[in-house]
Amino acid sequence: MLDQAVARATAVKAFGETIGIAPSDALRVSTRAQPGASRLWVWVQKKGTLATQTPMDFVLQLGFGSEQEKVPLNSVRHWDEMGGYSYYWRHSSEFESAEDAAAITVDFAAQSVRRQVEVVLHEDLHAAEPFRSWPFRINEGIVTPLADLAALAFFTSRDDRANVEATEAHIQEQRSLSRELNELVGEMLRLFADRPLATARQSALREVRAAAVYSRFFDHHVNDQSPDVLLEAKVSHDWAYYGLYDRVMKLYEQNGSDITKLNEIFKNAPSDGADFDKFLRELVAR
Repeated sequence: MLDQAVARATAVKAFGETIGIAPSDALRVSTRAQPGASRLWVWVQKKGTLATQTPMDFVLQLGFGSEQEKVPLNSVRHWDEMGGYSYYWRHSSEFESAEDAAAITVDFAAQSVRRQVEVVLHEDLHAAEPFRSWPFRINEGIVTPLADLAALAFFTSRDDRANVEATEAHIQEQRSLSRELNELVGEMLRLFADRPLATARQSALREVRAAAVYSRFFDHHVNDQSPDVLLEAKVSHDWAYYGLYDRVMKLYEQNGSDITKLNEIFKNAPSDGADFDKFLRELVAR
């Protein structure tokens, strides 16, 4: 299984070069060739606020290394005792880093082929300029849909109809999630502005649960975390990844469904948040 996943990653990285995605060291070899590693991300956001125009209040990243196949972290507790902040944590062995690039683990190799291909391309995009120099919201907001489109191009090039269809279905679901999430963020900001904090947060959680697609996504990777504790941090985190997703897909369609052309467009985009938003709005408006 590990050898198969390594061979697949090698083929994906070679294909990525043909559409302008330079290969990185992330997910290049398995834990047979280098020790496993993982990271714990802790996302912190003040209650009653969302990170839309400014970065999240605090992001902590901890790296772990082990020669074992897994580096488990089952729970992080008691953050609800900290009062005025929401907390969301995520533990993963899939990441890009110049210092300790992730190796392919048994867990990763057991994932679906669609997801393996998408993640390899996602991390390779992160490693390249200008993506790696962009602020988090823009970086993840563009890399996430680009990786899905690159995965679609990879499967199309191999005439892999099953994974083409699986990727197309995934993209459509993520577009729905993106639209719901943008509506939710707008409603949450109105609630926080107009109501007492406790009432606004209760209403915001009801809005999350009412979202057909996002309600399921909200629960993804939650582990033992309380929805009340993680509300603002997780919504801010998820919006950074998917707030731009639907607009990027519209831009892809407007450019002849050409992933290479779209990749080149973003390589010339401004890195400042406000300038980037204006840049993207103008591109979509054309």
